[in-house]
This record gives sequence, structure tokens and C-alpha cells, in this order.
Amino acid sequence: MAIQYIQGMRHSNSAQYAVVDLQDIYLDEENPRFASTTLLPVLTDSSQLSIINYLVEYANVIELAESISKNKGLYNEDIASAYIKDNKVIVLEGNRRITACKILVNESLINEDLRKRFPLPTVDPETVKNLKRVNLIIYDESTDAQKYIASKHTQPDIKKWSTIEQYNYYCSQFKKGKSITQIANEVSIKNIKSIESKIRDYILFRKIFELVKNKHHTLPIETAAILPVITQFMPKILNKNIEFGLDLEFDQETLEYTPLPSQLELYDQILLLIGEAFFARPEAKKKVELDQRSKNDKYRISTDEIKGKDKVNPLIRSDVRIPGLKKLILKFRNEDIEEQSFSVDLGNIKPFPENSPKSNFIHLIPTDINNTDKREPAQAEQPNLNLNGYNRDNATDKKTFALREKQTSFFADLKIENLDPSMPENKGLVAVAKEIVAISKADGCSTYYKFPIASAFLLRSLIEQTITRQLKKGNSYKRLTNQSSKPTPELGAMIDDMLKSYRNKNLQDFNQDKLLAKDFNSCFEGMATKDQLDKIVHNPAESHPNKVFLDNLSNAGLKSLIQKFIDSFE
Repeated sequence: MAIQYIQGMRHSNSAQYAVVDLQDIYLDEENPRFASTTLLPVLTDSSQLSIINYLVEYANVIELAESISKNKGLYNEDIASAYIKDNKVIVLEGNRRITACKILVNESLINEDLRKRFPLPTVDPETVKNLKRVNLIIYDESTDAQKYIASKHTQPDIKKWSTIEQYNYYCSQFKKGKSITQIANEVSIKNIKSIESKIRDYILFRKIFELVKNKHHTLPIETAAILPVITQFMPKILNKNIEFGLDLEFDQETLEYTPLPSQLELYDQILLLIGEAFFARPEAKKKVELDQRSKNDKYRISTDEIKGKDKVNPLIRSDVRIPGLKKLILKFRNEDIEEQSFSVDLGNIKPFPENSPKSNFIHLIPTDINNTDKREPAQAEQPNLNLNGYNRDNATDKKTFALREKQTSFFADLKIENLDPSMPENKGLVAVAKEIVAISKADGCSTYYKFPIASAFLLRSLIEQTITRQLKKGNSYKRLTNQSSKPTPELGAMIDDMLKSYRNKNLQDFNQDKLLAKDFNSCFEGMATKDQLDKIVHNPAESHPNKVFLDNLSNAGLKSLIQKFIDSFE
């Protein structure tokens, strides 16, 4: 590496002037200018060539090369900046200029297809000689360098980073471990919340684009306008208080939106459909295309279609511009009940018939946790009726049954809206509560009794997280932790401690609420509830939990007790 520092000339305390061989200068693979490279699979050793070809295709480097060739070299005032890392001179600012110099000296750096589309100007030997040594400002590897470069691209005389490049810069610094405040200070932006919002938006944008890119391999990032989908469309999709909202929270540490593990595949399908509608389709430009655009799914979703009050909901509801999105969202929200064409008024659902032949359905489920299925062959031919006598194969009855069951079964109606997921002490409880609510509602309200053992595990975890959260409100949890030989107290020890407090009329761990303490004692006296769940957890082969057992357990006061505790958490 040939670097000749110019003695007696310093640019600043952390930078000095130097002359460097062009072949020893590397383009910055982390530069926000190359946003598309961050959205592609990990680059190979040819990443430098990838950047060169990217800039030739998208950054008007040929025009810059023509100017350099005409002037027989770079003007002295056009000094690029760099820093030393891993014994390499890496460009900080001036990647386009250095790329122009490199391709003028060696046109084979450009692939054949691009050479045909972007022919290079003729360059004479004198110019080639002038370009082989380049003046640079070389910074120490420090935050001063990044701060200087980032701030320069907000000045009018420097080509500003595009929106996607700015967002990418903030995100790349965040991924390196910098705090939001540090990033804001480096680029001299006072509004810290706006930086956080842009990082969160860019992470979501990248996820959407990556899903589309995996399916449409040749899709360039330049066709992806970040603002319409991220600032206009997705906020209305992620919101919980609108017709087609997904009700998703973002992780305060990673700034990523986090659906339940069981919802991930469906979430990706939703994002892919949206991404294709915004990125993969051609733009409507001609008048005839503009006229056709809103009537079919051929053309890309545009800003004017979604900007403004309540434009997103009608677009999804019509199921024309993004066909299939409505159904996926309803399924994600556990509202994808078959026979969507039926209109059922929840307020006018007929009451369950009295004297219904419940035995026709109950015999399908063992009523004793230790008994196996004892169904008689003749009974298998009976109509497929639910617990209340509805025919589950009848479309109308099926929907009525699903709507009713969704409101009442297992933990479907557990309310957790008042729990702030950003509070560290709430995170475990929120995660478990979300899953138990989802598994109580999902797939026609049958998921939790299709997987009763998993549901029992989840219920035990919900009890543990709730009691842990309650005991942490006072000193009991810390005391039990100190008494335990393990990092955290066991569930049995916590329950036993609360039962002793009840017997001693100490209501500290019950919010000074006598009724709450009495309810707790009713649920856990003699460890009955815990013992039943432990039997399933430790001996699943010998236990046979079922829908009746799970519903009876939750409806016998346990769900009400957990709800009371949750309502008291702030």
C-alpha cells in the first residue's frame, strides 16, 4: 500500500492530506449510497466489482468520467476522503469519483452488458497517468470521520443521499451498536425520535423488499420507493384500531415488529403481497395506464391512492388492487372464518338450543384426564355436532359456533391491552399472554384443543409469568430468589409463599384485596391446579388433556384470577 502523506499539511486534528495509488483505494462497502447491496445476499470477493457496476448503472458515473477525461484528471479541489481499516485505504466520501477514475484506467472493471449500455469516453495516456495517483484526505478511524461525511451530505453543494440512503445510513450505524442519540448527534439532528422512526421504518422496508427480492430476483432497489409503503400504507396495517390492522408492537431494543412465532409465516405472506404491489409491478405512466390502474392489479400502488384519510381500508376491502390481502389479514387476526359471504350480526346470534344432544360431541373427547377415547363405533356415524348441538358441517351453524366459541373458549377473551410491552418486567408476561390468546382463537377456535399438551405448557407458563410479575411488585420475589439455590424461584415455591401469606392474613402480595387473596387460595389450595399441569408437563404420555379439561380449568376461576392480576399491573 503506497501512501505518501504531505508533510506540513493537515486537514484537521484527525485528518491529513496524502497521495495514494489508485489501485490501493477501496470503495466503501458499507456506504449508504449502495443501499441495494445491503438488500442482497452476502457479496462474494467480487464486492468491489459489484459496487463499481452498481454505480455505473445507477449513479451517473459515466457522466462524471466524461468530465474527468475532458479535464485530463481530477481538479485538486475535488479531493475525496478516506480512512485506514485493516491496512486498506477505504473511501469515505467520493466513491463516484474514485469509481470514475478506476474505470477510465481499466474499463474491464465494467461488465460487458453495461459497457454496451454505458460506453466510456476515449481516454488518452496522459489522463490515465494522471489518474493512477490520487489526492486524498485520510481520516483517523474515528466517529469524527463519519460525522463529517454524514453532515456533508446535508449541504446543498454536495449530492445529497437519497431517502433510502439516509435511512440505510442510520440503520447501519444502529446495527453497529450506536445508540439513537449518538447517531442523531453525528448528523446534527435534534429530533431523536425521527431517527428512531426512520431506523424502524427501514428495518421493516428491508424485510418487505427482501421477501420480494427472493421471489423476483432481478428486481433492483431503485424501483422501490420507500416512503409510500412505509409512511403511508404500513402504519395503517400495523395499527390495531382500524378495520384491517394487524395490532403489532415493535421491539424496543431491535426496533423490529414482532408477530407471534405461530404467525410468522402468515406475516411474511402479507408483507410479500404488499411488497409485490408496491415494488414488483410496473408504474402506470401513460393516461390509458393511469385510467386502468385502479381497476386491476397490473400496475403498482401509487402514493395518491393511499395518501389521505381512510384510503387504505377501502383499497383492501375491495380486494382488487392487492387481491388476497384481505383474506390473509383476516386470517392473521383469527377472523378468517369459512363462508365469508355470510353476514352474521353478533348481536343477534340465536341462543344455543336447550336440551341439545351434547353426548353426540362429548363422546369424542375423553372427559377424564386419565382416560383414553372410549367412543363406540356406532356413535361415530352420528351428526358432527358441537357441544351445544350445532351441526359443525353446516356453514351457517359453523360460523355461528366459531363466533360464539371465539368469545368464550379457553383464554380467547383475556385482556392484556393495559400491559406496556416496553416495560422489562412485562415482556415475559406479554409474550406468553399473546400466544395463549392467539392459540385460543386461531383456526376456527380449535387450535388449543388440537394441541392440548402444548396448551397446558403455555397455561403453566402464563401462571408462572403472572405470579412472578405480581411478586416483583413488592419484595417477595427478591426474597424468594435469595432463598433459592437456583437463579429464579420455582413456581411451587412462589405459590406456596402466597398461600402462606393468605393464611397469615398478609395481603401485601394480593394488592391488599381480600377477595383476590381468596380467589387465589381457591385456585391453588393444595397445589391442585399446579399439580394437574405439572403432571401433563412431566408425564405427557400418561396424561390425556383435552378441550373439556382445558376449558374447565380456565373457567373454574383461574382465568378470572389471572385477569385480575393483569388489570392491576401498570
